[in-house]
Amino acid sequence: MQILFFKKELKKTILNTATETLFLSNHTKKLLMLLIDRSRIGVFEAIGHKYLELTYKYVKIEVVQLKSAFALTDEQEKQIIEQLKKRTGANEIRLITTIDENLFKWNDYSNWFKSN
Repeated sequence: MQILFFKKELKKTILNTATETLFLSNHTKKLLMLLIDRSRIGVFEAIGHKYLELTYKYVKIEVVQLKSAFALTDEQEKQIIEQLKKRTGANEIRLITTIDENLFKWNDYSNWFKSN
């Protein structure tokens, strides 16, 4: 959060306004206010990431990053997800796919093979 240099009361006001429509539990709101009171609101992002990591581990969700030279079809993604579920024992796979067309640019490596 980029509100580290404001006074605590202003931070609380901003936080209350920003979270009105998020339907946060009272426990979460109290945690946020405690972090503000103790000047630790800067660690909230790290807390959130760790919470998400532990939650995913508990419910057996694996996040997998896949790099491909071309876009995969829905069927290919389903097959990859099913294989990953079998191998990891996960209940769910969150597949994050990025396309890198440079993976199959063999012309870039042809000179390397000739020199070795």
